[in-house]
Amino acid sequence: MNIILLSVLLLFLVALAQGEETLTVYHKKGNDFLRRGTIDGLPLAPKYTADPHGQGDLAPGLYQVKIKNENTGSITLTSIPSCQLISSQFSDLFRIHLDQDNHVYEVDYFATTSDCSPFSSTLPTKDFNTSVSVSRAHDGPKPVIGNFQQVNKKTAAKPVAGQDQEGEGMKEPEEEKSFFQKYWYLLLGAGFLLMSNLAPPEEQGNNGGNSNARRS
Repeated sequence: MNIILLSVLLLFLVALAQGEETLTVYHKKGNDFLRRGTIDGLPLAPKYTADPHGQGDLAPGLYQVKIKNENTGSITLTSIPSCQLISSQFSDLFRIHLDQDNHVYEVDYFATTSDCSPFSSTLPTKDFNTSVSVSRAHDGPKPVIGNFQQVNKKTAAKPVAGQDQEGEGMKEPEEEKSFFQKYWYLLLGAGFLLMSNLAPPEEQGNNGGNSNARRS
């Protein structure tokens, strides 16, 4: 329980340090945009507050809203089918996307139903039942640089043997030779030398015996 309270307090302090953001929502009234309400309390506890004089027009086709970030001045224009707003009985949702610094970078707008109740003439908007949700950015897994480099080496396109990238001749890389393949001639010479050193004592012994026999 204490951990939860500390986490909430930490988020609250971070929000105070960064400053809250306010979004103002507009919709169409005739050919102009009329202030419909505000979204305050970002990023911790966003809340939509309707403007008491914010009744607009709902024309066939698309219902368009304009969202202005009062902190940055950025404006988002979005729309939904007007018939969906009729079917949902003016129940809608603003989904606010926050970056890693808890600043607003995108706003999505939906009706709470995808059903459509067609109508043919412009109607005045009714009281909205508006919800606000927040989607926070999270750090993705970091790639392992060593493995990534190995994968790149394995998956890199290999040139055709005997040709470089421009089609010119290129020597094939020599295979690494074993110790015996490199020094076989030295091993063979050492073997002959060893055999030649072992053979003479036997021959000298035999020759000495024969010469003694002849003298006697």
